[in-house]
Amino acid sequence: MTLLEALLGEIGVKSYYVLMNSERGVVAPGVPSVQAFDHVIAAIALPAGAEAAAMPAVIHNERLGDLLLFDPTDSRTPLGSLPPEEQASTGLLVYDEGGAAITTPLEPPSQNRLLRMGQFKLSADGTLSGQVTELRWGAPAVEMRASLTSAQGMDRARVLEDILGGIAGRIRDE
Repeated sequence: MTLLEALLGEIGVKSYYVLMNSERGVVAPGVPSVQAFDHVIAAIALPAGAEAAAMPAVIHNERLGDLLLFDPTDSRTPLGSLPPEEQASTGLLVYDEGGAAITTPLEPPSQNRLLRMGQFKLSADGTLSGQVTELRWGAPAVEMRASLTSAQGMDRARVLEDILGGIAGRIRDE
């Protein structure tokens, strides 16, 4: 986080530390005790006129303006979003004159979706063939990236087999 702050500072972008807990709901909103924090993310100052509405991880602070919350340790969550466990959580925004308790945004359901579409053909002999397409946004996409990127070789094939087996099982049950 310190390296990110220094790099942003070199190009004239102000950023701040946000103390968090890596589990949602651990920090009490009214009493953010230092002992409850075990993680740090960044709050990056956005320039005036930035399209803040397009990014669910933006908060507004009366003193500092619009801030993009970003976890530089999470390689699977896209810029503009927070990992699911950091959403709707209490953090402590730290700035030169002090700090303020904040609540991190919770992405709306419309940005956390799994859309599964299939086209199937049932032949006269009872054979079913077809194609399934999945589109994932938000938390479902992060979870899928985590499963696939953490698996190597044959383990990755097993992850895909488990996914396809689960889809086939749900189709059979419906």
